[in-house]
Amino acid sequence: MSWGLQPVQVSCGVNPKSENVRIFVSNSITLTLGLWVPWRFPVRYFETAQSATICLDARQVSNKPVSVDTGRLHATYEVIGLNSCCALNWQVYPFDVNRRAFIQNACCLVGCSLFSFAGQAAESLGTIVYVQKNGLWLRELPAGTPRLLISGANIQKPRFSPSGEWVSCVHANKLHVLSLQAGGAYVLGIYRDDCPPNAQWSPERDEIVLETKRGVYIFSAENLWKEAIYKVADKCFPLLFSSDGNEIVFAERSTKDKPDDAQGRICRLSLRDFQSSRSVLIAEDHTGLIPYAWNQRRGEVYYWRDTDFSGSLRSDGLELVAVSDKGGASHSLNIETLVYDDSLSLSPAQNQLVACDGGGRNTWAQKRIVLVNLETRAKRYLTSKSTAATTPCWSPVENRIVYSCGPAGEEGGGEPARRLLAQRRLWSVDSNPNGTRRQLTHDPLYRDEEPIWSANGKQILFGRISADGRKSLWIMMASGGNLRQITGTLPIYDGPEGASWRSEESWWGYYGHIDWANAFDWRQHGELSK
Repeated sequence: MSWGLQPVQVSCGVNPKSENVRIFVSNSITLTLGLWVPWRFPVRYFETAQSATICLDARQVSNKPVSVDTGRLHATYEVIGLNSCCALNWQVYPFDVNRRAFIQNACCLVGCSLFSFAGQAAESLGTIVYVQKNGLWLRELPAGTPRLLISGANIQKPRFSPSGEWVSCVHANKLHVLSLQAGGAYVLGIYRDDCPPNAQWSPERDEIVLETKRGVYIFSAENLWKEAIYKVADKCFPLLFSSDGNEIVFAERSTKDKPDDAQGRICRLSLRDFQSSRSVLIAEDHTGLIPYAWNQRRGEVYYWRDTDFSGSLRSDGLELVAVSDKGGASHSLNIETLVYDDSLSLSPAQNQLVACDGGGRNTWAQKRIVLVNLETRAKRYLTSKSTAATTPCWSPVENRIVYSCGPAGEEGGGEPARRLLAQRRLWSVDSNPNGTRRQLTHDPLYRDEEPIWSANGKQILFGRISADGRKSLWIMMASGGNLRQITGTLPIYDGPEGASWRSEESWWGYYGHIDWANAFDWRQHGELSK
């Protein structure tokens, strides 16, 4: 054994009535646990390609500590308590272990203190559906058993229906709808072979709006997806639903009046009055309009302005603009953001907006979290120029915002950019003036981003990228404690299928932005957090 380094403080939830406590170890750093607890743990050992798992039975009580020799493994300390409800705090010292030997030897007493001990079951956090290399999986959070829904590779964009009885996903460039109760699977629409379809669930009914090569249609669970119940338009993506699902706001590009001079429009259309025509809320020549959010409390639609329909300008970030949802003149919010949904987040009262402000496609440069008062249009920066902050998310129950932040730099790419991105950690800040900032994650082995609040505001789900580029989902307490990994490696690629440079283990994504939503969806009980 090798000793001499400073201990690391670790917090963990453990249920004394639970059958197992799982210690997840990965082959990346020399850390493992030496702990003293008033039980004797018979040990069961499991191993996968990326990690080793030791399951300890917590029901037998003894005064003897346990020793486990799990391999000459560089191991990290993440500990998961099934049905976790009480907190243990201990110190972690590094030592070398021998995976091949799996025998009971002396594991060290290093200083463990029990400071909370409750027996109730963990609060349910809803259900997650996520993609792995071998298929699409479903899991109850925080500690349910994963369940395989459909086998296959290259599955994308899993999404729950409003009732939670169906899950849609894109597989082989076709939209599949899966029944979580009966187990059936349905393929909808007719598509271009080279392009995955656009699809979006209604917020209130098990109906899905689907773009096919014949137009945009609504399909429904009522007729088991056999045929479309209504044609919406020739094109209407991206689109925004009203809260009751009866109307949509969408963008279109029109050349009817001016064949050589395209016009961008934001339109509003009823999905229940089939005889009604669309109303044009705003139209601008030579400019693409990209809807972001429909704020029905304020009667406003927010959208990005893309001058000259330029893909290059869009990649560098666009101005965010507001217009009444009844039509009229537009007004700028005086911020410029990258055109990603996770670059912005509305407050629960929908009277404020927090955004990642700053032009340029490099996500490690010139990116600050800004708070915009939607009534006065006043804005206030929450982070400094010396850092690059992204993916803000507003708590659904209080005035706290969580975001990802790392040092800023002007590097154009390559290894210098990778080192900057690798220093991203999660932080939270109070939205009030002079609000306190608090760092939530600290592990130098991971890059942390894409935080999402639980509906009760007590937990945060987020994405982690290891040093070798493997991406996975984790969950933790809102205070930053009790970190738990909840998925294996997510196959999120940074290039189109068939591209020679396409890579799953890439840190790059698109100039540092990772499309996490392409690989999972989280259905929560109560109001969603984003």
